[in-house]
Formats: sequence, C-alpha cells, structure tokens
Amino acid sequence: MGRASIRRAYGRCARCRAYVAPADVAMGLEPHEQTSPDLAEKLSWLATQMPPVQAAEVFEHLTGRPVSASRVGRQAKKKGTEALAERQEDRRRALSTTERFEFSKQNKPSDEPEAFTLVIVPDAWMMRERDDWGQTEAMRARGQTPQRWHEVKSARLFRLDQRAQSASQRSMLLHSTCVATRGGPQEFGQLLWTEAMRMGLARAQSVLIVADGGVWIWNLAKERFPWARGTLDFYHASEHLWTVAHALFGQDAERARKWVEPLLHQLRHGEHGKVLVKLEGLSRKHAQSEFAEVLRREWNYFDSHKEHLDYQAKAGRGEPIGSGAARVALQTIPRALQTPRPILDHRWRRRSSGIGKPPPQ
Repeated sequence: MGRASIRRAYGRCARCRAYVAPADVAMGLEPHEQTSPDLAEKLSWLATQMPPVQAAEVFEHLTGRPVSASRVGRQAKKKGTEALAERQEDRRRALSTTERFEFSKQNKPSDEPEAFTLVIVPDAWMMRERDDWGQTEAMRARGQTPQRWHEVKSARLFRLDQRAQSASQRSMLLHSTCVATRGGPQEFGQLLWTEAMRMGLARAQSVLIVADGGVWIWNLAKERFPWARGTLDFYHASEHLWTVAHALFGQDAERARKWVEPLLHQLRHGEHGKVLVKLEGLSRKHAQSEFAEVLRREWNYFDSHKEHLDYQAKAGRGEPIGSGAARVALQTIPRALQTPRPILDHRWRRRSSGIGKPPPQ
C-alpha cells in the first residue's frame, strides 16, 4: 500500500537522558525502522530456515523486493530476543512451585488422552557456528583462537500415543517438540523441564527417557525426572558389544561377528541378564590381559544401565528402544542455528502433515 508516515511525540527521557519516541517503544520499532511487523515476521522466519544471505535472496526472488542480509539478521535477532524473553517467563513459571501446575494446565491440548506416556529423548551434538564475526584476524593477532565448534544439548519430546505409521509403513510422529541450547547441563535441565511441563509432565501417567550412555544425560534424568523409566539406546548398546568383540579378536572381523551376534540377539530378546553375566565373566577371566581395561570399562557400562536394557518388554509395550527420534528432529534444527544465538535457545514444534495410524503392537 506504499509508504506510511507516522507523526508521534519525541522527547528526552528524564531518567536515562536519552532521546526517544514512546510510540516507537510501544510498537517495538527501532530507530529509522522501515520494516512493518508483517514483513519482520516473514524475514525472521526465513532466517530460521537458512542463512541471512540466502534468506535475502529468496525473499527478493519471491516478492521482487530487495532486502539486505544485515536487515534479515537484525530482524532475526530481534525476534530471537523476544523469544528469549518469552522463554524466561515460561521457565520462571514452570520452575515455580506455586505456578507450575497452572502453567501446565494452560498448555493442555484438547486431544490429550486421560492416560499417556511422555517420551523424552535427550542428546548432544557438535555445531559449527562462527562467533565474533569479522574479528578472526584481530583475534589471531592477539593470540586468541576463534571458536567454531560448539556442543549443543537438545531433546525431543512427544507423547507415546503420537507415534504412527504412514501409508508406506514409515514410522512418524504426529506431533513433537524440540529444545536446544549451547548452555551447560543446568541451563539445559531447566529448559527441558519447562518444555516437559508444557507437554504434560505433571499430567503424564508415566515418563520414559531414551538416550545413549552419556553420563551427563543420566545424571540429569536422575536429578530432574527421578521417577522416569529409562531406556539405553539399543544402537549404542550394540556398539559397546562390538567394542568388546574387537578387543577379544582384534582384526579378525569374522570371529568378532560370530561372537557378538548371539549376544546382540540375547540383548534384544529379553535375555540381557545373560549378556551381563557373560561380560562380567570375561572381565574376570582376562583381568591381567592387555585389553583388561576395555573389558572392565564395558562391563561397568552395561552394569550401570542394567535397569535400562529390557528391550523385548519395552518393544512389547510399544515403546521406542532407540534415540533416533532426536536425530530426526535435528535435521531441521541446524538450519535455524545459523541465525544469531538468541534464536537457538528456544523450542521447535513439529507436526506431521500426513495422516498416520497407530503402530502395530
């Protein structure tokens, strides 16, 4: 509709002594703002899907209206700051002993069943993201090393009844949410607790945590969700059995395979107790061998997760035995992480556009 001009009061703040237009503050406009709220929403959304430079190119191609990458970046950062403020308020309410249940009640979906299981799949991964843009040479001149790789702690949350299969029998989730942060375990724990409360933690009949063997994950689970049932990711468990096989047989891949396959079958089909006995016996038998430390470490690994290994019973209840859901979610998250950091420390909601049916029992 063309350019819009707004006349508004402008003056000096008696408290901070800065010149300001109160209407600009009320409308969230920056100095010399030329972006409407609708346009700002579109630009910031594009920035969560791709880098600002590419987002600017896509926007111009679709609308015929040129926009600079820096403008896209500013809008993304602005929206990210707003998202952080929203997250901080949500976290405050979720952690409050007096407000958490009201917070949970306000976020209850209309289709929530009376009894359900909440599934939490935490993980950690490395992300390449440049800090201190444009300062690389100056930092190196000062003897500082620019940081590029950062650990991101993340989790995917969903109700067990939201698992389904497509017409082609492909597993899918009808609805899930994801959280991610570059912060430490404590910050991630608060972020995860907040989203779990939003997803029905206070109303769930049971809570299931599926994860690899990361010590920090299980420490967090014990601290935040001590009543939850745990499942060690089957793929990671099998990797540790292969580690034992390679320690025993070295480069003889065929002997290693013949040794490990029966144990994998036992582990998957309710005989994990036999696997534990086998590993304990090997650890004692080879206590003086050159690979004794490997056997002792792997035995301790499985012994510490002995309550998380009954895969046959878990699968019979329709529960996931792998943490692949977290990795599927992360296929979309890295694109968002290329925007300024405030966008990162929030949550993503995913809904399937397909019509699924419950998986067979």
